Amino acid sequence: MTFSRRHIVLALCLIIVSLVWSTARGAGLGSGGPVTPLDVLRVDLYGKRVWLTGSVNQTELVFQFDSAAGSSLLTPKAAERAGLEADAWATAGGAGDNTIRIRVARGVTMRLGRLSWIAPSVVLIPLDNIDEGTGRRADGLIGKDFLDRFVVEIDYSTGLMSVYDPSKYAYSGTGTSFPIALAEGPIIEGKITMPGRGSLPCRLLVDAPFTGSLAFSRPFLEKHRLLEAAKVLTPKLLTSKMGGVGGESLIHVGRVQSLALGPYSFERPIAEFCLAEGGTLARSDIDGLLGAEILRRFRVIFDFPHRRMILEPASPLKDPFEYDMSGLEIRAVSPELKAFTVRRVHEGSPAAGAGAQVGDRITVINGRPVQQFTLPEIRETLRVPGREIRLSIMRGQEQKELVFVLRRLI
Repeated sequence: MTFSRRHIVLALCLIIVSLVWSTARGAGLGSGGPVTPLDVLRVDLYGKRVWLTGSVNQTELVFQFDSAAGSSLLTPKAAERAGLEADAWATAGGAGDNTIRIRVARGVTMRLGRLSWIAPSVVLIPLDNIDEGTGRRADGLIGKDFLDRFVVEIDYSTGLMSVYDPSKYAYSGTGTSFPIALAEGPIIEGKITMPGRGSLPCRLLVDAPFTGSLAFSRPFLEKHRLLEAAKVLTPKLLTSKMGGVGGESLIHVGRVQSLALGPYSFERPIAEFCLAEGGTLARSDIDGLLGAEILRRFRVIFDFPHRRMILEPASPLKDPFEYDMSGLEIRAVSPELKAFTVRRVHEGSPAAGAGAQVGDRITVINGRPVQQFTLPEIRETLRVPGREIRLSIMRGQEQKELVFVLRRLI
């Protein structure tokens, strides 16, 4: 049998299409048509975090989705409202240097939309410190017990979470599948480059509520002398603290030269170099955290049952990485979280030059009462280079006006 040139070209095209389709299907869980999700949940992407409304014992509660939480969590007040009783004690830690004694409720039925599952154990921990940093009250966290049971797709561009039965799920998109190791959450492999250090492989715990890009553990940064290399890119690193369930840890904020995750590369992302004395970022089994500033650039698929995570690029993929340009660290004030105070002023920053001080209470920003802003909106307002900022603040009983122009600090 003879073949024309046209037939040969057509055959080659079919082979290429077949290969592309095979690659696009990631790990390939089947060849059937589209799978109907068990439910599609509308999420609120307030402050880059994923917020959901659910219930326990028919009590409506507001949760944050936490891909790095080893179990779901409720605040003691939320547990009391839901009629839960703790029947055990344990020790817990997370971001922050300390561990804390906690109560545990067992066999808790959790509900999100049409979904329900039994969490073997739910820890009861106050989240006030975290709430002051987010500016919104959370009743708890949705963690690993949820991700162990379902395949979960988060589309940051549409604000939708689609949840699938793992036995029927088949990916057919254009993203890249990453094998994951499972600790309290998924760990994926990446690479960073730093001046004088070349390419450094790193194991990153995917932490959806961490709103930054990268945070590196103390053992990893000390092993590779990352602070020294970071100062080549940013001669004056910003000193701050990272807060979490375990309190706070000292960090220095700068940049890495680049980050690579499979075929996706990012230039000069912001990075936090953590000098933790304890907790997650003092461990040696992970090298750091991968946060929401990276995740929001993708449609993210958490597939714990098949030990993989899929990243599908979205339009923000190549957005620049920016950080606060005022020199102010601002927190909401409990219990209402409607007032905002200055927690830290970075030396040599525009706000420091204008006379800002720790403890100043902000009342007006560029002519608008502060009650018209959320805390994430305030932070975004302070990330535009060249913008003039006019703040009215209360210092004790005295009102003051501060004026400064934003500029990049790292």
